Amino acid sequence: MASNKNISKLIGSLILILLIPVVCGAADWPRWRGPNGDGISTETDWDPQALAKGLKILWKFNTGQSASNVVIRGNYLYTVGGGPRNDVVYCLNAETGKKIWTYTYECNNKPYGPQATPAIDGDNLYTLSTTGRLTCLNAKKGKVLWFRNITEDFKVTRPGVMFSGSPVVAGDLLIITCNTYGFALKKSTGEMAWSSPVSSVVVESGGNAATPVAYMQRNELHALMFSDFGVYSIEMKKGNPDWFYRWPPEKSGLWYNIADPIIFDNKVFVSTGYQVGCALLDIGSGTPKVLWRNKNMSNHFSTCVLIDGYLYGCHGQAGFEAGTLRCLEVVSGKMMWEKDLGRPMCLSAAGSKLLIITDRGRLHISEGSPKSYIEISSAQVFEKTGPIKAKCWTPPVLCGGKIYCHELFGDLVCIDMRK
Repeated sequence: MASNKNISKLIGSLILILLIPVVCGAADWPRWRGPNGDGISTETDWDPQALAKGLKILWKFNTGQSASNVVIRGNYLYTVGGGPRNDVVYCLNAETGKKIWTYTYECNNKPYGPQATPAIDGDNLYTLSTTGRLTCLNAKKGKVLWFRNITEDFKVTRPGVMFSGSPVVAGDLLIITCNTYGFALKKSTGEMAWSSPVSSVVVESGGNAATPVAYMQRNELHALMFSDFGVYSIEMKKGNPDWFYRWPPEKSGLWYNIADPIIFDNKVFVSTGYQVGCALLDIGSGTPKVLWRNKNMSNHFSTCVLIDGYLYGCHGQAGFEAGTLRCLEVVSGKMMWEKDLGRPMCLSAAGSKLLIITDRGRLHISEGSPKSYIEISSAQVFEKTGPIKAKCWTPPVLCGGKIYCHELFGDLVCIDMRK
């Protein structure tokens, strides 16, 4: 007879499947940081050595200035671009780069254009503008099903860096980083499900740029919400906070909590740039306990990836001309190695392989090994001359044997990595 513990685990897994529906194929990338929100692709039918054989670009497309990444379902690719005064939601053919449909609306996007990445759920596509316009579109036709200006309709406070965290579908809810610990709407109608209070402290008035991270604990759906001053765990049904951990613990200095928290085995890893550093929290008892804290990893823009007990990420300041690739042992926080690629970078992974793009547009494929940095292949993807240099602030996306790279000034490139 199965033990109560095993039955409990099975029930939890079934609930998770029901509450966070997976409606995508094996080669889909339906949201920010992929199907599981961990930045890791499970694809194996691709060639990590392809770049050494010569860069094979299938197509290029310019979206207009944007820090939004791509999401993909089947042969449909979605992203958001535009300009300083409008957003353009693009639906492209993922194989050819040809436009299928576009949807445009006014938006004051200074200084970098749209920042949040869309989310696909069933037949719906959700986008969030920097000013708080949340739009639900039919993913195949581009028809608007509903939209809300959450700052006006629900009096949500705009974050200091504007709305940068991506919308996340969790069960029948759509959750957003804002206010003190988040905001949730009913995904089918755009009606408010719950809202956290607006802080009376100016610097805390609104969340920051991290994306919510949904997870299961005690057979209930929760979400980690990274605010200006720390990470909250929120019970998703009613929007009640379970716990709060102030991060960084100090109350002075400059920082932005941009990198997403990483959750695994009842533990949460947090990291922030501006020399703040990182920490590992144990949340198994329901109250966070610090297992370790150090400055071995200070993530600015790019969230780490966790592979087989080791964290890989950019330590330093993207946009400030400094940053190195580091590997940390997650249980101890010990730095295993450091590699200077000449520039700060963003990264994702495919199995045990790292996909790294520097902010100047050089793509590196390497082994995810705690022993050392082992490069497999690399190539310069974006070639820009003159005073305007490439700025790559979103991680590469591997989907369907192709790598997609989106550069801040709008260049979107599809690279053939198929065997």
